[in-house]
Amino acid sequence: MLTYSIFTLTMNYWTRIILYSFIPAIGFHLLLTPLWFLESFQTSAKATAIEMAFDVLILPVYLLKSNFNNSEEFMKFKLYSVNALIIMVCVPLSCMLHYFNWAISIGSLTNPDKETLAGTLFELLASSVITVVGLLISAYAIYKRKNKSAAGY
Repeated sequence: MLTYSIFTLTMNYWTRIILYSFIPAIGFHLLLTPLWFLESFQTSAKATAIEMAFDVLILPVYLLKSNFNNSEEFMKFKLYSVNALIIMVCVPLSCMLHYFNWAISIGSLTNPDKETLAGTLFELLASSVITVVGLLISAYAIYKRKNKSAAGY
């Protein structure tokens, strides 16, 4: 009985981590795909601005916070390096989906212009930096938490 409950908790944890990480990273871009085909969004670059703001600001912070909170709730800080790997997969995946949305709307997946490449690289670099800094802060918080619990606080 005890083994089953531990197994169930572990499966619930990983299911939650994967769903909470990949659904926002993929789903947001799939929901915005139709906007790329509206003339008003193409000429004013609203769709790319919305997706870039999501990829650079919202997604990394959300992924860090949700993964940390889930790890805290399930007491799974020993496996946080796997969470970090999942986060580091979701961020570039989201940037790639933004690029695909642009390419599909333009009809030029293999021949992007220099501005698009620069914007995509900036987006990937900025979101990666925010993610790495957040992961370092999370690792420090986990380290401090372990030291407090080891000291008996």
